[in-house]
Amino acid sequence: MKRCGALLSALCLLAAPLHAQESTAAPVESATPPSDADAEQAKAFFEIGAHAYERGHYADAISAFEQAYRIAHRTGLLFSIAQAHRRAFYSGNDATHLSAAIEQYRAYLARDPEGVRRADAERALAELVPMQNEQARREASGEPAPVRTRLMISSSTPGAHLLLDQHPVQELPYVTELSAGAHQVLVSAPGFRAEQRAISLPEGTSFAVNIDLVEEPGSLMVTGPAGGELFLEGRSLGVLPLPPVPLRAGPHRLSLRKAGYEFTSLPVQVDHGAATAVQLTPRITRRRELEFVLLGVGAAAAVSALSLGGVALVQQHKAQTLLDRSEQRAWSPAEYEQYQAASNRRDDFRNAAWISAGLSGALGLSSLLLYLSEPLDPPPLRDEPGVRPESPRSPEILGSLWGTPHAFGVDLNGHF
Repeated sequence: MKRCGALLSALCLLAAPLHAQESTAAPVESATPPSDADAEQAKAFFEIGAHAYERGHYADAISAFEQAYRIAHRTGLLFSIAQAHRRAFYSGNDATHLSAAIEQYRAYLARDPEGVRRADAERALAELVPMQNEQARREASGEPAPVRTRLMISSSTPGAHLLLDQHPVQELPYVTELSAGAHQVLVSAPGFRAEQRAISLPEGTSFAVNIDLVEEPGSLMVTGPAGGELFLEGRSLGVLPLPPVPLRAGPHRLSLRKAGYEFTSLPVQVDHGAATAVQLTPRITRRRELEFVLLGVGAAAAVSALSLGGVALVQQHKAQTLLDRSEQRAWSPAEYEQYQAASNRRDDFRNAAWISAGLSGALGLSSLLLYLSEPLDPPPLRDEPGVRPESPRSPEILGSLWGTPHAFGVDLNGHF
């Protein structure tokens, strides 16, 4: 079965034969296995009965289980019918349900002596048969039936636990006889908000209550590159950084997009009432890596231009000093050669500085153009986590640089 809720373990085990091609119980009433259509119909009746049983509607549960048994003849269904009659008897103190429960438990044991619920059926008979005998004795002697006050508690919350008057109860649904008056009921389950109720029971009444707990939401704390847009199931949550996001418990899918980073999508599991932390570390795109390379080389070229310019200034100062000296007296051949050498070195370093500066500017401009034209991934499709539509070819610009001792340039190619 897909869900058993807070049913007794007996009901969960009964579902298995309805899914199988052959029953695990040895003897059955019909040697002919049900058709697929009949098996599906019997399964549907069983699920209806299971839901009715969960909610304390035992007459409806009995009817649905009996319909399933008429179609499929699964021996385990006899145990379900007996359980529903037993609960109905405790609920309304109707002797008809007491007799029916005993009859169905015995039929279950007769048809499947080694059944998986044999021990439970025998314990139920040991509890119910003395009640039937006592009831027959009272009827024969004309003795009035004792006044009984009963409480029935159920919950469809998975893993629910019950405290009745501060005493733990292991099994839900729970039926018991209590003294009349006020009683305290506390139902709790991991990941759900506990609920406490005060119940007042009048003398000789039966009171049934179903307590379904409210789920405690979880929270999700996501860290990643600042400025990245975060998506949950295809719906934008905003731009990182974000405060913790309250979420229902269960599986979810996160996606992150940011220019310069590869689109990232991953599943996350949020638990009841728990805080889940997720670190998103998308890879940098190759385009962004190229931008960094161009920017780094451009920065190095700028430093080189400053260094070469500084050397050119030194040579200019040396040449100017020799030129000023020539105005006072005639140059010697050695001084003239020094002047010529300083002037030539000044020109060479100045040209190299200009080339480096131009290269730095071209690389910086190329990096800027690549950055400004970098495409942004489309958002994921809503309700289809992690799926992205195909996008048209994004604009792209690529550049190449060239230079000589006396000139430089940049070639740009791209598509839009």
